[in-house]
Amino acid sequence: MGKNLGYKSRESRKEIYKNKRSRARKKQVGRILFVGVIALFLIFISGSYFLVADEIHQGGWNKEELKEKKNETKNTDNQELNERKEEKDKTDEKKEQVNDEKEEVDAEKEADNKDEKSNQGDKNNKVVYLTFDDGPSRNVTEPILDILDEYDVKGTFFVLGRQVEYYPNITKRIHDEGHLVANHTYSHDYASLYDEGNMIAELKKTDEIIRDVLGKLPSNLIRFPGGSFGKKRELYRQEVKQNGYNFVDWNVVNGDGEGKNYSKEELVERVHETHNNQNHAVVLMHDSAAQQNTAKALPEIIEFYKEEGYSFKTLENFG
Repeated sequence: MGKNLGYKSRESRKEIYKNKRSRARKKQVGRILFVGVIALFLIFISGSYFLVADEIHQGGWNKEELKEKKNETKNTDNQELNERKEEKDKTDEKKEQVNDEKEEVDAEKEADNKDEKSNQGDKNNKVVYLTFDDGPSRNVTEPILDILDEYDVKGTFFVLGRQVEYYPNITKRIHDEGHLVANHTYSHDYASLYDEGNMIAELKKTDEIIRDVLGKLPSNLIRFPGGSFGKKRELYRQEVKQNGYNFVDWNVVNGDGEGKNYSKEELVERVHETHNNQNHAVVLMHDSAAQQNTAKALPEIIEFYKEEGYSFKTLENFG
């Protein structure tokens, strides 16, 4: 009895075919899994890239912010340094002002000592010099001239060049009535005179204006606006002397230049407070348009010095 070889062979082929299909499916699943893994990997890489890029971008923005903050800090530091420098300059300026005031006080004390010695040597040699700055003006200078004429007293008028241009006739009256016309610069502008260095130019300009009005220059005497006191004016004191000028300040005030609206009575009282029984009294007053109370107080000031035994002179031969 023979073996059925043909039947086994067909079964065998089916099994082989089945095994092949199984292997093919496994391979296909493997490929799908592989592709899936690759896709996930790529997605992860892409996400990481954008995350890193964003962090880099944010890092760069933070650097810009840090740079701006650094600049702001630098600017703040510079501002603080400038403010400190300004404060130091102000402090130095105040110190210099205090020193100038101290020098002024020392100069006044020295003058007082000289006058005291002079008083001890000659009780009868007492002279008062009435001086008027910043004019002429119509509503104050003319009443002052009337009062001086009434009391037969002479004074010294330190005129401003610009005011002489406005009131040449009043300037001429001052001179014609025997008073001394002297130079007080053209503008009385501190910035022009002292900061910009126009002192000599303004004095010479005023000289020419006075000469044109009076036909001559009565005197080389000047008065510094604000006085010649202190270290700040030292160079100007030298400069005016080199240009042939003499200058004079004051040792008595009526207070009309102190920035306060003193009454007539208060102006007289300031003269009493500051004259200090000096043998030679140079009284500072002003005849600018705003100083009407100065004219009103003048009669009592004149009477005070007459009662004290003073004679009245101009500063023509002072010093």
